[in-house]
Amino acid sequence: MIKRPYYLSAIRTALSRSRVVVLTGPRQVGKTTLAREFCDVDSANYFDLEDPAHLAALDEPMTALRNLEGTVVIDEVQLRPELFPVIRVLADRKPQPAKFLILGSAAPQLLRQSSETLAGRVEIIEVSGFTLDEVGLEMQVQHWLRGGFPPKGRCWAVTNDRLQELIADNRIWSGAHGRNVPRLKKFLHETTKGLTPQTIWEAEGVGTTDSATKSLLQKFGGESKFDATPKPVGLIDRILRIATKPGDLVLDSFAGSGTTGHAVMQLNKEDGGNRRFILVEMDKNICQEVTAERLRRVSEGYENSSGKAVEGLGGGFRFATLAEARLRQEGIIFKQLPYRLKVDVR
Repeated sequence: MIKRPYYLSAIRTALSRSRVVVLTGPRQVGKTTLAREFCDVDSANYFDLEDPAHLAALDEPMTALRNLEGTVVIDEVQLRPELFPVIRVLADRKPQPAKFLILGSAAPQLLRQSSETLAGRVEIIEVSGFTLDEVGLEMQVQHWLRGGFPPKGRCWAVTNDRLQELIADNRIWSGAHGRNVPRLKKFLHETTKGLTPQTIWEAEGVGTTDSATKSLLQKFGGESKFDATPKPVGLIDRILRIATKPGDLVLDSFAGSGTTGHAVMQLNKEDGGNRRFILVEMDKNICQEVTAERLRRVSEGYENSSGKAVEGLGGGFRFATLAEARLRQEGIIFKQLPYRLKVDVR
């Protein structure tokens, strides 16, 4: 018999804290075999409702069940749904002489009845087919071809011989407990693009607007003329690592405090890249007194608000002032305005 320590432990734990435990799942996955580990089939506490004698014994369920002690097993309970109210009454007794281990197929009606009638008293454990850690790695092919539950859609992409080669080369991953569909394992050193980025970026990794504000104040001696909420350098750095290569050009149409330029300089220094950036800021005061001044300080070095010297990141930038707008709000172009560009090299 194949041992199933995971489910045995789960059932044992559930019985220790709940008055009623329901084992549900497809037929022939071993629910009855598991239940027999907790109650002998010849015991008066064991009821198999596919057995006519046991079914008849529960014609008067309160009489049959109320004097039992220990663990009471009722298999195929979906054949007698009227038992649930009786089990609820017996489970509420104090002191509690018996606990109930109920087995049934994974039918929505069974789950609904048990959760509604036995609310606050029941713990449900869903039993699946054998897992890879239960049958052993050497049985992987037979397990998934004969006894597993593969998902809908595309599952097998290689031949059996190729699968055996991948298993021998430690290239197949079936989850931490061997319960998942086999997946091809790729090692980090084999990929040039790194790992797929996570959907959620935690503050510990990319910073917060609060940390960004404090960082900006450090660069301006504790005072800043930027009243809006700055972006953290860590956030832009994460985006640059995902979306750029060392020679790319980065455009930020809402430069604000200059975080994007700062992040580009910082990443270039780290990986030796030659990324360039174009920052656009409509407010000339912010552009001159915050954006450009910040970039000058982080590139050349500065003294922070604590009086400590901070080494510059290197690199540089050009500060350019464009001429008046050539486009009215109505969409009319002033063709007579010449294009003028004032450049201040920093």
